[in-house]
Amino acid sequence: MNGWLNHLYLSANSAFNSKTLIISKKIGYNKKINFEVTKEILPINKQEAIKTLREINLLATTGRKDCWPIPPESGMAYALAINEKNKNEEDLFQKQWEGDLYRQGERESLTMELCFGKECKASTFLDVKSFKDVLMSLYEQLLKNIY
Repeated sequence: MNGWLNHLYLSANSAFNSKTLIISKKIGYNKKINFEVTKEILPINKQEAIKTLREINLLATTGRKDCWPIPPESGMAYALAINEKNKNEEDLFQKQWEGDLYRQGERESLTMELCFGKECKASTFLDVKSFKDVLMSLYEQLLKNIY
């Protein structure tokens, strides 16, 4: 999300008209660290960037009054899975949120425990009919511009 916001700020406030590359660290089975381009955010024109920033600001303002019901890491994983037409988006959300044998879930952080309660299940989100709509209202513009 920080990369997306930086991309929007540059597009809205400068002559920047390029794509942004998201580079991720990947540790292979041999424990060797590699870096690779995992996503590209496509160029966006100045007016569209300004409009999108205003919409995000409105969402953030609303979220300060009423808790935004989307955990950031799990929500992003879910949105990316939907965008990639991955049929397992709910499983990916649950794995990111609750964790597994190999990593701790997002819900284990103090911030998420304060927001959603200790040991909150993924079903708390996934069973709410409006969850996907609320989530997509936050990530929709990013997903339209990511490759």
